[in-house]
Amino acid sequence: MPTHNREKLGRFLWFRLFIFCLFIVSSALFAAYLAISLRFPSLYNVSASFAEYAIPLPFYWAFTHIPFMLIYGVPLLLLHKTAGRFVNYFRLFCLGSFFILLFTIEHKIPFLLFPTVDAITAVIFSLILLPPNKIDNPKLTAILKLSTAVIALLLTYFAYSIWMHQAPVITKRQYANGLFKLQSIEAKNDFHKELLFTVDLNMKLPENQICQAAQQLANEIMHDYPFDRSYNQLIKIRFNPKTHEQTDASYPLGELSLNKDDITPDGHFACYAAYKK
Repeated sequence: MPTHNREKLGRFLWFRLFIFCLFIVSSALFAAYLAISLRFPSLYNVSASFAEYAIPLPFYWAFTHIPFMLIYGVPLLLLHKTAGRFVNYFRLFCLGSFFILLFTIEHKIPFLLFPTVDAITAVIFSLILLPPNKIDNPKLTAILKLSTAVIALLLTYFAYSIWMHQAPVITKRQYANGLFKLQSIEAKNDFHKELLFTVDLNMKLPENQICQAAQQLANEIMHDYPFDRSYNQLIKIRFNPKTHEQTDASYPLGELSLNKDDITPDGHFACYAAYKK
């Protein structure tokens, strides 16, 4: 084989390996983002971590992602211009499996999320490797233009949603007849989707009365700062009395949930608070 052909083949193989590695990393990160955003379950019955879906280790969910990465990723190494029928069949297989698996996302089964993400990611990478042209693939070109427009609209909606979910401006500080003071409001618009209120308890109450007093605080805050109920809404309570004695230094006391699922039928908010021993 002539030297220039060997060099060309070498560049071709290195480029395909680079695309394959990029596919692996992209699908792992995308799957992890979706799993955390949609609140997929953890292996350990705790709050799932990003690493649990993004890092393919034996003690993570992501370890089950490896077979799907190979099923959808290895064919990317074999795609080339002369194999037009194989390329079309591969894209049809990816799109077909994606739309079928899309209906399983609502059941929040982690090992079905992985092939869903891999399928659509493989289609995108196949289009990067072998972009269609208007002469050979007029229908595919039209579909891509339409898809690009839809993606642009979705990104615009996403940016608008983040803008709409900015943290409210504090308009009132004192709550529950001055027992509590609102210090800050923080909105997390990433995969956490949380709205956090930080309040200080200004005077020492009996421990069994803190949550009882906090019920009025919760009702007043919900009235003053209405927000998207799909967000996880919490009130972080700190003990910070007005006295400056060293024994009464500020520290976290507990939290109160404003989520619909944590409100009892009689209207009480789930609450936990305890003084430092």
